[in-house]
Amino acid sequence: MIGFENARIEGLAVHMVGEDPLLAEHLASWDEQAVEERLKEFFFSSFNFEQRYVFVDDTDVNLNAVYSCACEIFIDPSSLLERSKDIARHLMDVFAKQGELYVAYFKGIEIDGDVTNGIGVFKSENKQVFLDVSSDAIRERNGISPKKMEKGCLMLDIGRKQPVQVFVIDSAKGEKAYWRNEFLHVEEMKDSYSDTNTVLETVRQYAKQDMSMPKTEKIDFLNQSIQYFENNESYDFESFVSEATDDPEVRTSFREYVKEKELGDRMTGQFGISQEAVNNVKKKMRSSIRLDSDIEIKISANAADVSDLIVQGYDERKQMRYYIIYYNNEK
Repeated sequence: MIGFENARIEGLAVHMVGEDPLLAEHLASWDEQAVEERLKEFFFSSFNFEQRYVFVDDTDVNLNAVYSCACEIFIDPSSLLERSKDIARHLMDVFAKQGELYVAYFKGIEIDGDVTNGIGVFKSENKQVFLDVSSDAIRERNGISPKKMEKGCLMLDIGRKQPVQVFVIDSAKGEKAYWRNEFLHVEEMKDSYSDTNTVLETVRQYAKQDMSMPKTEKIDFLNQSIQYFENNESYDFESFVSEATDDPEVRTSFREYVKEKELGDRMTGQFGISQEAVNNVKKKMRSSIRLDSDIEIKISANAADVSDLIVQGYDERKQMRYYIIYYNNEK
């Protein structure tokens, strides 16, 4: 568990980065405690603290630019301003999109019963329009929403063999995820959460891209995958594939998909199942069939044998498709 109730911002540098950069010469300041509380909300509210990352480098992690700067700040917090400039320059070497870069040093963060220090690196790129209203004038202004962070990184000094635990916010996916892949250069920590998340996200993406699989069979495959993870404490690839689908062709196709995506090392082993990861992925899974007649059929994630209960057909006279739904009683 991670808590920020007693966390304090000990220092904050704000730099303008991009094609027209302006690096700060002083740390930021504010007069009201309410401003700090709003900043903490801005910095912390968008993280998924179940998903942890580690810094990596092709040769030596100490050569990772953000990691090395963070370690120096942890050792000497007075170096925050200068090291934050190094972080800003590194970001602009990677990607020059205009925005504000915040580098903050925190004290009093609670993690797993201990109290530690943290460093946050955050970037805002998109402004929102809001109205500044007074009794004699209404003005349009541009600003950032304190409730939605676009890109962020929180590093915690846990003082163990791996000196920094990393949490990441990055709204971009795939090749566009420069923040995570090129700037931070981090990888998911291999634990039960990330392993569970990897398998279920792979299942979700497989079902999404297989256009030949009927929607009812896709929902069956997704539901049975979720049920496997909810009903077991540990994962085994072969037992999972056997329980997720009875269709030999889908089993073969899914194995080929795992091989094609080079996920064998993450998918074909064994690991303990994280129910937190199951719950998070479950929220993303679409278990409904939307029709162009403004009708939507919603299917519970607990439903089994969906392809037997919902059968698709074609009416030659009306020249339209239809679904037949079998049930015993209305609820």
